[in-house]
Amino acid sequence: MTVYQTPAPLQATAKGTAIVESSGGKQIGYIGMPLDQPVVVQVNDSNGSAVAGAAVYFSGPAGVRFTPGQALTDSSGRVTTIVALGQPHCARTCPCLTWSSSFAGPDRCQNSRNTACG
Repeated sequence: MTVYQTPAPLQATAKGTAIVESSGGKQIGYIGMPLDQPVVVQVNDSNGSAVAGAAVYFSGPAGVRFTPGQALTDSSGRVTTIVALGQPHCARTCPCLTWSSSFAGPDRCQNSRNTACG
């Protein structure tokens, strides 16, 4: 039996108004494997300035894993996570997937030609 423990909520010292991809988006990877480069996001305030101490919680489609899954932004307002791709939720198999850091919208399964496959 596997027991999963929910991590304690982060104690944020600040809040931002936007989260933007800093690096690591639009990578191509294999199902079940981590992407080659970490994904780095930055939390900004309403003036576009980086916010230190903001809580960031990563989520994605079923099977996608983020390590860490949550973190506080550093002094430059950034958080780095390693992303491992899950199984596609497409109607047919996608041998190669792209993942983009679109944290505000639904995730789509795409094939290596960057076209929807489901």
